[in-house]
Amino acid sequence: MEMRTLTTTVGPHHYVFRYAAGQEDHVVDEVMRLADDPRADFGWPEAARMCFEAVNAATAEGPGADSPARRSRL
Repeated sequence: MEMRTLTTTVGPHHYVFRYAAGQEDHVVDEVMRLADDPRADFGWPEAARMCFEAVNAATAEGPGADSPARRSRL
């Protein structure tokens, strides 16, 4: 099982999300929950970037990501 990591630093805080490939929906839910928490020093701009990175990694490495048809479109 491939593990993926998303990280960001906001002020003195370091946020690290580790998740299994294919579990992007769960990490996106947690990132959004954290952004919605007024106690966290983690806002929607950070959440948007991290969600984009998770979804981008999933689509870039999804089924057929290295197929000849996909490579020809790159």
